[in-house]
Amino acid sequence: MRGLFLKTAALCLSLALCLVGCSSSEPTISIEATPAPAGSLHVMQTQAQLSGAQSQPLGGEASPLPGETPAPSAEETASPFPTENPDAEKICYLTFDDGPSKNTEQLLAVLAEKQVPATFFILGTNADAHPERVKAIADAGHLVANHSYSHKTDEIYQSLDALLADIQKCADSIHAILGDDYPTDLFRFPTGSTNKKCRDYREGVKAAGYRYFDWNALNGDAETHEKRSPEELMARLQETIEDVDGRKKEVIVLMHDTNSKENTVLMLSDAIDYLRSLGYEFRTLKNAQMH
Repeated sequence: MRGLFLKTAALCLSLALCLVGCSSSEPTISIEATPAPAGSLHVMQTQAQLSGAQSQPLGGEASPLPGETPAPSAEETASPFPTENPDAEKICYLTFDDGPSKNTEQLLAVLAEKQVPATFFILGTNADAHPERVKAIADAGHLVANHSYSHKTDEIYQSLDALLADIQKCADSIHAILGDDYPTDLFRFPTGSTNKKCRDYREGVKAAGYRYFDWNALNGDAETHEKRSPEELMARLQETIEDVDGRKKEVIVLMHDTNSKENTVLMLSDAIDYLRSLGYEFRTLKNAQMH
């Protein structure tokens, strides 16, 4: 009996102490955080970002997430120039010789503003010195073509072999910058193919697989040793265009891209507007037929 009494007393004392402790303080609860699975935070963030997005129709483009670069649209990946009209009655090829130069960037800016393609007959020496300018021409959608490596007519017109070697050297420069697949079969003779120094080499150049093009209009920026004003260049262009307009379906305009031809840059916008007013569509010589 005495032992039962002592056990009962001890139990009552324990209960009393427990009640006193519970009434005097709040219990402390410790919960150990469970690590989230790898990537779950990104998933939760993504779900939160998408929760407010509008649903897209079936087959539509999904909205880019914040921080992501949207995929280019069809319009952005298309050519920067208007689609060629296969039934065009009047075609104009703007060509720039002897570049690239410090004026190349400004010429490209005008052509981009007017959405007009052009053909740049470059020199290998200038290409080697400024490959970034050659790449800028091609990246803008224009055609890079071969105008010899050196333009040293006293040397390259000594023989057909000398000329072909110089042309090939320029082609090598273009390939080094734009890749081995870039076409380099388009050539323009320094001083033109009708010059008595080189006209005997025309058949040899054709037999080597090159197409060559001269011009039938120009702005006169290399006709004289005196520098012509933009107004004078424009007047000369109009004079030469009037001579062929209506008689020739295709007009090839000669201009130059050299360090001294700032006035060609200044007259280019007006020249394009003038040619457009006459109904010409602009193209590169990429698919032109050699006559």
